[in-house]
Amino acid sequence: LIHYSFDGAEGATIADSSGNSYNATIRQNGGSVTGGALSLPGGSAGTAAYLDIPTAGLVGKKDLTVSTWLSPRSGNGNVAAAFIGAPVASGASYSSGYWLLNPANPNGYVKSVVTNTTNAGAPWGTEVGPGATNAATTGARTPAGLSLYTTVISGTTGQLSVYINGTRIAQNTIARDVSSFGSSLVSYLGRSTYPDAGWSGLVDDYAVYSSALSETDVKALYNSQALDRAVAGVSVPSTALTDFTVPTTSAGATVSWASNNAAVAFTGGAAKVTRPTAGSGDASVTLTATFTVGTETRTQTYAVTVPQQLADSEKVSRDLAALSIQNLDNIRGNFSVPTAGAQGSTIVWSVAAAGAANAELRAGVRAD
Repeated sequence: LIHYSFDGAEGATIADSSGNSYNATIRQNGGSVTGGALSLPGGSAGTAAYLDIPTAGLVGKKDLTVSTWLSPRSGNGNVAAAFIGAPVASGASYSSGYWLLNPANPNGYVKSVVTNTTNAGAPWGTEVGPGATNAATTGARTPAGLSLYTTVISGTTGQLSVYINGTRIAQNTIARDVSSFGSSLVSYLGRSTYPDAGWSGLVDDYAVYSSALSETDVKALYNSQALDRAVAGVSVPSTALTDFTVPTTSAGATVSWASNNAAVAFTGGAAKVTRPTAGSGDASVTLTATFTVGTETRTQTYAVTVPQQLADSEKVSRDLAALSIQNLDNIRGNFSVPTAGAQGSTIVWSVAAAGAANAELRAGVRAD
């Protein structure tokens, strides 16, 4: 129904990649898209940046699934990372109905709630769901770093189901859904209709589905997206002259490694490089990474070239070319010279007979 990947976004307009043209707008101060993620700085409600989301497609929906990758920076408090609800009516102080997601409520628990009855004077008292105002320590504590928060609102079955990284943390009976909130709605990332401070953090992806996904669907959604992020987060050098390391975890996935050539051998995340002998040619190596999330796996291959060793004559030539003595035409004091080259050559020095009266070689370094 709505999907913001934030990839390639420029300016204040965020394109809806679902094809439904529900393009959103960054409003107020400090919001930006960097590296494919929306960054919201938080701050006072009157100035803090937020994303204003069109609501025409949300009105009247009994069943919805909202799934978003978030990395909170706000800490514990009364803030909203995502919100769908009725606007504040004229003469009222608060919205009469809403769904609100806060990754870290004042007690450090994930909060994803709907208001279960109409009470515009104190709607927080009607909240149902994990981390609700009247059940602040239910559900699960806020996970560290980037996580997938998925909320399934099913007016058809009367259930609110909340998941973190594909695992259900709570399921509650509800009497209201988004269709109960009226024909006029507002929807935001980074704020709600409460006068609370703006939420601070990164939003890496935000999607709304026009159905209530099953638990199996939510798990598959997380596995697929986690594997996408895991693969995207790994790179290896295309040429290897020396040992290097590779990650054994990425974006919540475990990563195991294999090589088709002895030129690169793995022990866990340590890659041992053995260069072919001079004259035998470079080694072309294919490294295979296996990414695993739950029962799902994905493989990715990487091509690495391990250059052959240099011939002794080439090592000597390179070390000779690298020699340099500063101010060679105007030396007035002691100086040091290398006894080994970067390629492993042993360097022996001597003083020509014509200069023996003015220079001599000594081991070590003299202060004068």
